[in-house]
Amino acid sequence: MGLKVYLLIALAVSCHGLPRTTEDVVPERQTMLLQHTAAFTTMSPTAFISAMTSSGGNEATCRSFADETIKTIEKTVTSTQGEVDAIETGHHCEEQMQDEKQAEKAKIAAARLVVQNAKADVASKTIAKDTAASATYEVTFDLMSTSQPNCLDVSSESSYLAVKNTHDTAIAELEAAMTALTAAETGVTAAEKAFTIVAEEASRLAWGCMCRIHKEQRDAWAEVSTATAAHAADWKSAHEVICALDKTATCTVPSCPTVTQPTLAGNPDYYQKTCIKSNAQAPKFPYY
Repeated sequence: MGLKVYLLIALAVSCHGLPRTTEDVVPERQTMLLQHTAAFTTMSPTAFISAMTSSGGNEATCRSFADETIKTIEKTVTSTQGEVDAIETGHHCEEQMQDEKQAEKAKIAAARLVVQNAKADVASKTIAKDTAASATYEVTFDLMSTSQPNCLDVSSESSYLAVKNTHDTAIAELEAAMTALTAAETGVTAAEKAFTIVAEEASRLAWGCMCRIHKEQRDAWAEVSTATAAHAADWKSAHEVICALDKTATCTVPSCPTVTQPTLAGNPDYYQKTCIKSNAQAPKFPYY
């Protein structure tokens, strides 16, 4: 961001005021003013005012310098806040492949419904088979016959054949229903496996997205923190210079404006530890 360098250059120009003669713009004089500006936070307010007035300025230009310091810090913090806020925070990362995941979830739900219906069909066919197995049939024979009775063969009896056919059909239908149930359960397993593949890929992409954003935010915040430390010193010195110019007995320095760090999605410590891995080793997101 280069904020500190910009601040020092801007303040150097505003501090000493307009040159009064052509001799005032010699390189040696400009160097001296820049040295005073660089020493702004290391000198006491009275020493700074004395150094600046002896270099060609006066109390008015020193007050202008302090006021400009305050305004520049406020503008810089506002501008920096906008830059920080413009960086992604990662809350969109979990949206990776949402449509694909929802589609696979719908397939799982449909497959489970098929299993549910297949189980109901098996239950129904089992009852039908048991009912057919216990069905009765009629057999006719001559009670008046005096011949010695033999074992009765009913295999050709129409009533028996009707019951047998019903039972055989029930058995075949039950076997078909059980085969359909097995296929339906296999379909659920396949759908769940397909979803796992999609979810893991979405997790990998989300993890990579979060790693990128956490790195960008970490780098940006490191730069902001460095600038903030410099701002605090300049802010304090500027208010103390104004107090010295006003001959204020007690100098109250208001809080220096600071940049607010955005709230990131996920745990920064977690991503700092895991993002050193390759994407192929990306861990699953907690919500999978």
